[in-house]
Amino acid sequence: MTKLGKHISTDLTADQTKTLIENYHQCGTDITSGQIIGKEAWINGSSYQVIATDKLQATSNKLRESLGLQTKTLSNTETELNQLNTAFFKDNTNKTFNTDGLNTTYYSDNTY
Repeated sequence: MTKLGKHISTDLTADQTKTLIENYHQCGTDITSGQIIGKEAWINGSSYQVIATDKLQATSNKLRESLGLQTKTLSNTETELNQLNTAFFKDNTNKTFNTDGLNTTYYSDNTY
């Protein structure tokens, strides 16, 4: 965790993370890994990897199967945005991804 800490973002508390490590550290003998390859997109001047819906669905299915859960069809912001960007996925040279305004940053004087 010390080496990976600066590369991980989570909403788990420190106590929750500690509990995970304490309870599941021995599960490390049965780990399966995989990789999802995305497509480069430029959004708001920054480079992102956007994952096609079919790859997201296949990964979700595999994960759910390994957990003993039934598969579910993904329907979320990513899949909705992917539907808006069929031309992006069809053209390997296209780097423009339509975020439908979701990449807009709003500033206010409020602090949360």
